[in-house]
Formats: sequence, C-alpha cells, structure tokens
Amino acid sequence: MAITMTARFDQRSVTRRSFLKQLAGGAAALGAAGVLTNSTLASAGPEKLYPTSALNLRSQPSLSGSVLLVIPAGAAVGDQGEQQNGFTKVSYSGSIGWAKSDYLTGGSGDSSGNGNPNNAAYRGQAKTTSSVNMRSGAGMSYGVKLVIPAGAVVDVYDDYGYYFWLVNYNGQFGWVHDDFLIMDYDEGSDMPAYTGMGVTTATVNLRAGGGTGYEVLAVVPSGAQIELYAGPAGSWGRVRYNGQFGYIHSDYIASVL
Repeated sequence: MAITMTARFDQRSVTRRSFLKQLAGGAAALGAAGVLTNSTLASAGPEKLYPTSALNLRSQPSLSGSVLLVIPAGAAVGDQGEQQNGFTKVSYSGSIGWAKSDYLTGGSGDSSGNGNPNNAAYRGQAKTTSSVNMRSGAGMSYGVKLVIPAGAVVDVYDDYGYYFWLVNYNGQFGWVHDDFLIMDYDEGSDMPAYTGMGVTTATVNLRAGGGTGYEVLAVVPSGAQIELYAGPAGSWGRVRYNGQFGYIHSDYIASVL
C-alpha cells in the first residue's frame, strides 16, 4: 500500500522552529508506517540555540526556579520545543531546564566562527596576565583572531591541546596559551565570584570603584545586559560589561535571570 503525504507551508507565517516541529510530526507518522529507517530517525536532533550572554539554566520556567548551572555565552543548547512564561526548555551539558527566551538565538553557531566548535563543557573563568593572541586553533601556527588585553576575563571550556585552552571572549571563541591565563581556581587568583545576570534600568557610568569619585571606565546604556559579581561595595554592585569589570550603583541594576 502506497502512502502519500502532502503538506503546504505558508512561508510568510511559518517560523523555522514551527516548520521543524511539523516536519518532526510528519517523520513520526512515516516512521510508524515503516517508510523511514531507524538511521534516518536517529539523525534528527533538537534544534540548536545559542545564548547571547551567560544564562542561568533553571529548574522551573520562573525566576524563582533554582539555578541548575550557568550556560556560557555562545554555547550550543538543545531546544526541547516547549515554552512557558517567557522561558524555553533546553538541554545543556547533560541537564534539562528552563532558560529566558529573550537571551536565546538560533543560528549555525560554528559556521559563524563564534560558536563552541566541539560543544565543550564550561570549565570556569580566567584572567589574562598580559595582552595575548587568541588563535583559531590550538597551536602557535594558527592565525590570530584578535588580541585579548591584559587583565581581561575570559570563559574557559574543557578543550585543551598543546598548552592551549579553548576560551570565549566577548562572544568570540578561540585558543589561548595557558601561560597567559590565571584560572579562577588557581592559588592566589583574585577572580570574583559570579552571582548572576542583571540589566541596567537607565544610562549609567561604569566606574573603577564603588563611589562617584572613581574614574568612569565606560557609559553603559539603559537596558544593557551585565554580569553580576560578589564583592563588598555597599550600595554599589560589582559588574562586568563588555568584558570589563567595574561598579554601578545598585539603584540602576535590576536582576533579570
């Protein structure tokens, strides 16, 4: 008995995600009829999404849900096809939970040059000891993608070769020699502890210390995403914006994740 399936899609109203869901439903029907082989079905997987910043993976689709882990910016997560209360259900590093939908984007990830090439697990953070080249591969023979300044904080991933670590700096993945990195767990490290994400409620100065008398390092626009860090600063919050640490008055910070 021949089975014929006909489907029409209005390209103006069907998103890539909904198209994939419809396609998956058709695949299940064909599989039940014996049209698709097991190998064909096995090749299908969840759509990949990519956080635009470090993002909490929560146990529930709510800000009150416990934080299971922190997903690094640019890491590939698996879309589980379910959304609630502005959260998307995703999988990352063996865990399934909920992440804020506003900070997830689709795309090829690796093909842009900014994705995690081997889906390596997040390891922690490190600070550069001096200006250092970020290379396109693990070795001195690879091309230089950019120069990371001294004292910059980078996200480090569990991918290592020939004394080079895979890192992410300002959304760009590449390789840095370990001689130029102080890991957050190294003895004598002064890396502050990451506590979550926030957003600025107005255009505000990023200062070198917790007070108006300190140097202005940058002007942070209203609605900008910032990383929050522990540190005794009274009514000032220790933050990182565009890879730079500084302080912003807590009146202008809202915790969002």
